[in-house]
Amino acid sequence: TDEPVTPTDEPVTPTDEPVTPTDEPVTPTDEPTPVPNVAPIADAGPDQPVKIRQDVTLDGSGSSDADGDPLSYAWTVISPPEAAGTGLLRGHTSVMPVIVPESHGTYVIELIVNDGKVNSKPDRVSLLVGNTPPVADAGEDQAISPEDKVILDGSGSTDLDQDQLTYKWSLVSAPAGADPQLSDNASVHPEFIARQAGSYTFSLVVNDGIDDSEPDFVTINTVNTAPVADAGNDQSVEVGSIANLDGSGSSDADGDALSYQWNLISRPNGSNASLNNDGSVTPSLTIDKAGSYIAQLIVSDGIENSAPDTVILTTANVRPVADAGNGDKVWVGESVQFDGSGSYDPDGDDLSYNWSIVSQPVGSNVALDGVTLVAPSTELSHAGSYVVQLVVNDGQIDSLPDTVNVEVAQQPVGCSVSGNSKTIPVVLRDFKRSHPDFEYRIADDRGIVESWLGEDGKPVYAHGSDGTKTTNGPSSFAQWYNNVEGVNIAIDKTLTMSHSDGSSIWTYENTNFFPVDGEGWGNTRNTDHNYHFTLETHLEFDYDGGEVFTFRGDDDLWLYINGMLVIDIGGVHGAQEQSVSLDDIADYIDIEVGETYSFDLFFAERHTVKSNFMFQTNIKLECVPD
Repeated sequence: TDEPVTPTDEPVTPTDEPVTPTDEPVTPTDEPTPVPNVAPIADAGPDQPVKIRQDVTLDGSGSSDADGDPLSYAWTVISPPEAAGTGLLRGHTSVMPVIVPESHGTYVIELIVNDGKVNSKPDRVSLLVGNTPPVADAGEDQAISPEDKVILDGSGSTDLDQDQLTYKWSLVSAPAGADPQLSDNASVHPEFIARQAGSYTFSLVVNDGIDDSEPDFVTINTVNTAPVADAGNDQSVEVGSIANLDGSGSSDADGDALSYQWNLISRPNGSNASLNNDGSVTPSLTIDKAGSYIAQLIVSDGIENSAPDTVILTTANVRPVADAGNGDKVWVGESVQFDGSGSYDPDGDDLSYNWSIVSQPVGSNVALDGVTLVAPSTELSHAGSYVVQLVVNDGQIDSLPDTVNVEVAQQPVGCSVSGNSKTIPVVLRDFKRSHPDFEYRIADDRGIVESWLGEDGKPVYAHGSDGTKTTNGPSSFAQWYNNVEGVNIAIDKTLTMSHSDGSSIWTYENTNFFPVDGEGWGNTRNTDHNYHFTLETHLEFDYDGGEVFTFRGDDDLWLYINGMLVIDIGGVHGAQEQSVSLDDIADYIDIEVGETYSFDLFFAERHTVKSNFMFQTNIKLECVPD
């Protein structure tokens, strides 16, 4: 009786409409990430000795900004406490404010600069009514090759009080495994050999008898050395004029090409001045307002940037620049005249001069004759380094100090002339018969040494770790012309040349040349002579044109003119002769008439039986101060 069930549910019709996307495509809103700002660097200038109740001009013109942003300046007195703040400062937001110290002691003034975004770290300058600590200058960084002899240079260190300085060098870092030993860590110019590749850093502290300086550092590098920017000298300018800047003094120790980036980091209020050609060596700007303009220069060698250097252009008085002249080498007892005539004042003001000796050898107590003259003089009494300092004044402000170094050497016994005779100094080194390179093989052996003289003034072995026909490698050869305890004995001698009346040809000739018989290690066993020795001499001459040098002898002989090899009679052999005309090789060795050049001769006697030594020349040879 069951009826079929009829479904009553209608099919469900979907009520949801398809969703139409309502989101528009998202447009990126992020801007490119800005280059991070680099904080500026404040430079409050050098410490100064000052007088009580007199104007002192501070100098923040050395401040810099790596981004080239314009700078603002904020000076504050930190101490003494009773002077703290800005009350004593005139123009405490200017580049060069003025302060008048009101009591004895030390005034510490702090400078903070701002590039419009962030403050610099503070830098401080001390004004001392007592002693001013000296300033150490460890010299420029150097790029070298391994095994080079390196000479450090502290002669740029100064003392504003003109006290004499002592020097203390210390090793800060060196390549792993290296142990460089300075020849004298109390010297103005210590030396060491860079045996390994890498970076060597030394610090220098100088003392004026009262205070130590802050340390200064120098890096000797066998890899890239950062370039040095030089923005040129400060200038006095006039409103409406065009000022030309000059970065041509910038340098790179590796000889890399430089690129230049100038920025104007300070200008007077209301000035619209800007640099033209700020990527060139010599940009310019128009001086449109009275006041001071500071331009900054950074140079790059393609690998790294230099530290910034700044130059100040001002319509007010500009600090004068001292120039103590060039260094020199002289003999003990010679009179030396210094020359400050290169000093100048950008404003054209007349200058006064103040010279002092800030370092001299132990035992020396010389004084300058005419310390207020442009060119004072003195007689230097001791061998060693003399460092002389000059400060000039334009009637308003002192210059920064400049120094000059004079090296004084003891006059050698040689190089004296008497009638038709002339002596030259030589160094002989006596060797034992057992040395690997002596009594080894007999053969002509050209090319033992390179065609150029090493930086230490000695021949450079040309065969790496390999030997030659008559030599056994670089270690043995390095002993020929260097003092090595237990291997050789150095003996100073002279050779006497002679010439006939009316002749310009000097001659030394000895067919039985045994200058160290009975000396050094003594004569060779069972012989009448000492057969195993080397000889070297280092002289100089003025090239007049027409000079010729002839040598005849056995065994090895190498002659270098202007550091270039011009005669090679290497090997163990009988007497051989070679001549060289300097006119014929002038282009090769880069010499010009009227100039002075080096003459370096090296000889070795390595085999028994005979020893000949003869040379003739019209070269006017003279001794060289060490």
